Amino acid sequence: MKLVLASESPRRRKLLEQLGLSFEVIPSNIDEDSVKEGDPKKLVQRLAELKARAVASRLKEDALVIAADTVVLFDGRIFGKPKDADDARRILRMLSGRKHEVYTGVCMINTADESVHRNMQVTEVEFRELRPEDIEFCIRIPATFTGAGAYVPETWSVLFSGISGSYTNVLGLPMEKLIPMLRSHGITF
Repeated sequence: MKLVLASESPRRRKLLEQLGLSFEVIPSNIDEDSVKEGDPKKLVQRLAELKARAVASRLKEDALVIAADTVVLFDGRIFGKPKDADDARRILRMLSGRKHEVYTGVCMINTADESVHRNMQVTEVEFRELRPEDIEFCIRIPATFTGAGAYVPETWSVLFSGISGSYTNVLGLPMEKLIPMLRSHGITF
């Protein structure tokens, strides 16, 4: 069965490539900002499903469509991708020296039988005390603006003092949840 990743994220793509899977990338192009939800668990699951359904509805052949969404929760506030450099600076200053949670929702739709499979993962990340130059280092990396919480793997060495839980969840696709979903549909690697 054809496998489709409903995401342009290079990190999600790389995780699937590491499994040796053949897949097509079709972005969902949904308006993520139009979805309002105060519970990060519900938000990421809802957005992941909306992305998967948007792509599944455009396909003409049977496929497994995989979509995900990631947000950061800190002090009761949900952060997605930063809007601009000032927003990224503000978010990174807030996270400095503190712990926060990364939530990723995963949705897989089998277009052959229209079944929908959902899952979610949470990981705790702790930042070291950031100096202004640490924050500016992150701002200079264009990928920073593609990551929830204003950070991406290219900036982790400067930011992280610890991580508790799924590393791949922080990358945006918790493989601990996705692999059993794939296997339950006969996808082997």
